[in-house]
Amino acid sequence: VEDAFGDLGIEEADGLVARIFPNPSNGLLTIEFNDGAEATSIDILDASGRVVLSEIVTEGSARKTLDLTDMADGVYGVRLNAATRTTTSRFVIQR
Repeated sequence: VEDAFGDLGIEEADGLVARIFPNPSNGLLTIEFNDGAEATSIDILDASGRVVLSEIVTEGSARKTLDLTDMADGVYGVRLNAATRTTTSRFVIQR
């Protein structure tokens, strides 16, 4: 869900909920997990679907900021992985 402020929310029926911002990003991307979200890792995917960055999420973390400033401008995917489910969405790097 995209709103006027450029935030992107990811919601899964099983309860994996996060907010990704800013979108578009200048290369610093924050993923904020709601209470009860159980993501174990975050993958950043390029336009062809290849994993270009993978980060482990510490149990109980409410927020993770990724430094993507070395990546080219464009559309990327963010995949949130949990023990029993995976959710993928898109974001833009634009400087």
